[in-house]
Amino acid sequence: MSSDCGKTRCSNEDNQDRNAGHRQRVRQRFLLNGFSGMLDYEVMECLLTLVIPRKDVKPLAKSLLEEFGSVYSVLSMPVKKLENFQGLGHTSAVGLKMLYGICDYCLEERIRKRNLLDSAQALKDFVRMKLSVRRRETFMILLLDANYYLLDQRIIAEGTSNCVVNSIRKVLEESLALEKALFVILVHNHPSGYCRPSAEDIKSTADISQSLSMVNMFLLDHLIVGADDCFSFRENGIDLDTGKVKRKI
Repeated sequence: MSSDCGKTRCSNEDNQDRNAGHRQRVRQRFLLNGFSGMLDYEVMECLLTLVIPRKDVKPLAKSLLEEFGSVYSVLSMPVKKLENFQGLGHTSAVGLKMLYGICDYCLEERIRKRNLLDSAQALKDFVRMKLSVRRRETFMILLLDANYYLLDQRIIAEGTSNCVVNSIRKVLEESLALEKALFVILVHNHPSGYCRPSAEDIKSTADISQSLSMVNMFLLDHLIVGADDCFSFRENGIDLDTGKVKRKI
């Protein structure tokens, strides 16, 4: 029995040595080129090594991607869903959410220090991070000061098919509640993945813009977030006050 225990102990130690060596190679590869050239499961594996110590996480990385489809989708899942996935637990699930959270934080930090009129791509990256993987339609507003710097972001409505129409009063309430807010950017997602505006989107945007102007506030843009893209009313020539299209979209 003593001999069997010794063999088991040696086998476990060998596995740990191999895992440690593999993790070291993964870290070195990242230091050389970042995630460039890595397959999705290799990126997922890198992240898992940060939250699960001394274990081969490659099979788990592949299983997570098979279940959820992408690294981004894995990280955006609720903690409860992650911690119930075989191979993860509460601590590792929270760790993955912290990795997602720091990405979110850095993107918001990036746009808070910029004039958003001059930072279209950074703004799109931020709102896509916020809304692109949501399974229900979500409507949010970004509140800006007189210099076009972000003051706050607020969820206005969630889970309805026509939340823009029903939320004019809430937009006004939230916008007026922030003393220094002067400009508003509307943002909502299309869970279908198609980010072009509907006729109702265009009409509702004009209604909100006109309502804001009555309280001396101004609508700067309306962004629609799809699966892989973000549509800007402003960039595509839609007049925010009238809903008229200045050029074909």
